[in-house]
Amino acid sequence: MNESLWLEYIEFMSFSIYDWVLVFAFLFLGLELLNEVFTRRFSGERFLETLSSMLTQVPYYFTEFVIFGGAVYLYFTVYEFIPWKQPVNGYTALLVLMLADLTYYIEHYAIHRIRLFWLAHSVHHSSGVYNTATAFRFSLFDPVVSVLFHLPLVLMALTRS
Repeated sequence: MNESLWLEYIEFMSFSIYDWVLVFAFLFLGLELLNEVFTRRFSGERFLETLSSMLTQVPYYFTEFVIFGGAVYLYFTVYEFIPWKQPVNGYTALLVLMLADLTYYIEHYAIHRIRLFWLAHSVHHSSGVYNTATAFRFSLFDPVVSVLFHLPLVLMALTRS
């Protein structure tokens, strides 16, 4: 597989990976609920807590849509003012992947240490029932914090060569 096809495959997978994460999350949640039924730990309270965790996704995705829509516009605007451009190849794709992972680590560390950011993230840690649904428990402000931390990655200024 040549480099151009490989990069197109990575771009294609980046869109479908998110869908597969949701499929497996629901699969694992279903398995967890079945386990709770068979071990007789299932209760109305546990079900409502799980449902509560799942329902935090509704306002989160609305906010994510609005914030990331604005962020994409902001990123493209900033991109136009950057005087340097990096070619997209296997090396820069790997570098961006590593920097995005590092950025996420720094973001997660900061939201646990900085009180204003903890305000947005504490919803994720507020459940009394810990299962797959709890992992996807987010607040309205998580996308705002994420955009702030990922903005410096735009300075990489990747371009198709």
